[in-house]
Amino acid sequence: MSDDSKQSPLKSPLGARADVQTTADDFNPGAITALVMADEPYEGREEALCKVIEELEARVKAGRRGEDLQPLLQEARTALETVRRHNRS
Repeated sequence: MSDDSKQSPLKSPLGARADVQTTADDFNPGAITALVMADEPYEGREEALCKVIEELEARVKAGRRGEDLQPLLQEARTALETVRRHNRS
C-alpha cells in the first residue's frame, strides 16, 4: 500500500516543499566546500560553482518555498568569490 499523502519530489512543482528538500540534499554546505577544495584547476571549480548558483537562483525564484534556499545560495556565492580570489593570487 502506498502513502498518497506523501508527495514525490520528482512530481512536485519547482519551489514546492519537496523540491526545496531535494535541492538541499543535492546542494549542501559540504558539497559546496568540496567544490572549493577540489583537486582540479580553478576554472573547473569556478564553472561548477557557477552551475550550482544558477540552479539555486532558479529554485529560489520558482516559488515561495524557494526562499528557504537563500542561505545556501549565499554560501555558494561566497565560495565562488573565494575561488576567484585565489585564482587571481
